[in-house]
Amino acid sequence: MRGVVWRPVWLLAMLLLAWARPGSAAPADVPEQIVYQGVLLDGAGEARTGPVDLTVRLFDALGSGTLLYKQVFPNTALTDGVFTIRLGPTGEATDSPSDPLTTSLTTALAGDPGVTLAARFLELTIGASNPLPRTQLLASPFALRSETAAVATLAEDVLAVNGLDPVALTEIFEHFAFDGSGPPNDDPREGTADADGDGIANFADSDNDNDGLSDGTEISRGSDINLITPRIVSTGSPYDDFVPTLATVTGANFEPGMSVDLNGAALATSNVQATSFDVLVPPQILPATLAVTRLNGESDSAGVTFSPTIPSISQLLPAIGSAIHPTQVAIQGAGFLVGLTVTFGGVPQTVSNVTSTSFGVLVQPQPESTVVVTVTNPNGHSATSSFDFSTGTSHRLNVNSLSNTTFDVFSGSQLAASATQSYLSGTVPPGPPRQLPSRVHISVGHDLAGNLATVFCTDNGVGCNVSLAVDNDGDHRVDDETPTILDVLPNATPLSVPTLQYDASGAAAIGYVRRTNFVGREWMVAHDRDGNGDFADTKELVSIESSPPGFGRTGLAFDSTGRIGALHADFGGQLLRLALDRNGDGDFDDAVGGNPELFTVATGADLNCGGFGFDSADRAAVVTHQAGGLTLFHDLNADGDFADAGETSLIGPAVTSCDLSTKGAGNLVVVHDGGGGVFVLKDDDDDGAFTSAGESLQVEAGPDHDPIRVDRAGGTIYVMTRHDILTAPE
Repeated sequence: MRGVVWRPVWLLAMLLLAWARPGSAAPADVPEQIVYQGVLLDGAGEARTGPVDLTVRLFDALGSGTLLYKQVFPNTALTDGVFTIRLGPTGEATDSPSDPLTTSLTTALAGDPGVTLAARFLELTIGASNPLPRTQLLASPFALRSETAAVATLAEDVLAVNGLDPVALTEIFEHFAFDGSGPPNDDPREGTADADGDGIANFADSDNDNDGLSDGTEISRGSDINLITPRIVSTGSPYDDFVPTLATVTGANFEPGMSVDLNGAALATSNVQATSFDVLVPPQILPATLAVTRLNGESDSAGVTFSPTIPSISQLLPAIGSAIHPTQVAIQGAGFLVGLTVTFGGVPQTVSNVTSTSFGVLVQPQPESTVVVTVTNPNGHSATSSFDFSTGTSHRLNVNSLSNTTFDVFSGSQLAASATQSYLSGTVPPGPPRQLPSRVHISVGHDLAGNLATVFCTDNGVGCNVSLAVDNDGDHRVDDETPTILDVLPNATPLSVPTLQYDASGAAAIGYVRRTNFVGREWMVAHDRDGNGDFADTKELVSIESSPPGFGRTGLAFDSTGRIGALHADFGGQLLRLALDRNGDGDFDDAVGGNPELFTVATGADLNCGGFGFDSADRAAVVTHQAGGLTLFHDLNADGDFADAGETSLIGPAVTSCDLSTKGAGNLVVVHDGGGGVFVLKDDDDDGAFTSAGESLQVEAGPDHDPIRVDRAGGTIYVMTRHDILTAPE
């Protein structure tokens, strides 16, 4: 007879009981021993470990009644939860405080099995647990079941289970699908094996291999119900019909080493995970079948399609270019392919850095007009947009968009710009950015001969060396030059917000903040006062003051007499400080005419930008943002402060970035990003205000311009935003 299993709530004890008589054939009278075999599982369905103590008692009633027989089996071994004991022929004489018991199993059973046999009930106890509910023994005792222990028979001579005829059990086993689907319980693929080791026999487990596919589903698709089968949920198609497509396939039961093919041709895979992998699919026109095969031979497949990649343009940055100089433009969109071409007004342009969503174009100047931009993929599909050429507009900036940016233009076309550890230089538009091994921020500029100069800090093993490098060989780079060390920062102290300027004699000056373990800060000025090329002489490296932690920028400027001024905009500390070397002695410790050389310009939580310079009359000017908006501090009476009437004025709306320049003609130029764009304020009449006609000019619309910097050369104002170089006439 085939085995039958009941599944309990927390414990399964499956007992096999069979008659046995030592040294003889099948017994003709009451057996002397009964073989008990069972499986003990814990609440999680896992096999219990042994040994365990077992106790068997026989009673004459289902409840209460008289105890007839007891036998103890201490330290019973378990093998994968299975135990085997032999009940009889003799048991215990007493079960205190019960009356003395018969020690004979034959006497306890009281005669041959049969319908006239007195009722006997078996009770099983495991260890110190409460006894399991009793079960009546019939013609051949073989099974026991309770709410905490389930019983099954595996013996050919079993006659009944709890009174149920074995013929009925056979019919149930052969005609009832315990797992809810095919194949039948007695199919060789099912039976009492446990393919996935989850403690559930195959015939009662609807997913034998635990691969997420029911046995019935696997049969319908022709896969093995006892082997894990891969499953494709999404192929990532359609794929491109012109170039290879790197697609991500998702599903389940993928494994490293499995094979993937397209219509039988092997494909290269990468990033193989249980639920996904990447595959490089070659182009073709007709639909195809993608197949995945595990190492065990099980496979799944799915149809895929191929379609053309059609480009689309979402925006051009900038959307307006110069009619005078080349303009670097970024085209953004989707569906771009390597090998594409682009024309502006029908004129082919040079493209670079093509990705599926963007590429760059160096657009040559054309007469002022609006032209059609056409992007054509190598598969022949194209997209169009429009572009304006103007005599005074932007150039694309190829430096990263981090803050703490410095910017310098020399002779109207030679550019230097930096953002954190990148820098670029060359004519407008600039070439590709370079990278310096800098400890935090760098600054760039030009010496009086137009050579690129850069301040940066390199690792010296215990800290970093603040260094000045000049492009003496004229190759527009400084990483091949020998730098001059002006300061040594200990204990991994980084360099922050440096600013580089040159005085009228050509000597370099650098303002910067040195940090101590990223917390303490010291505001420094290094000035090669004697012009001998180092910063080792008296008052050539000066500490202005220690500053609280924060984040901001520094600024430097010289008046016409060569006296230096330094700005420290500590936006984190909500403090704007100005240092003016009023007596020209190289430090900022004095008080001249009752005015200290170091003083606070502004405080407040709304400080978020700052610029500083001297106008043509050597009057100091500072621009920043305060609670009311963009504010100008201008020392109109040249007494060294901003405390007099009219020296503090609101000149613009709320801004996130601003800068100031007095370079060139000496009149003030302020740039800011308030009011929905980039604005240039020019004090053309040098009256200290920006209220005259033509003194306010919007040079670009839209958000996202922070940071903003301004410089002037050759009668042109240059404004650098996060993305562009904008120009405006003086």
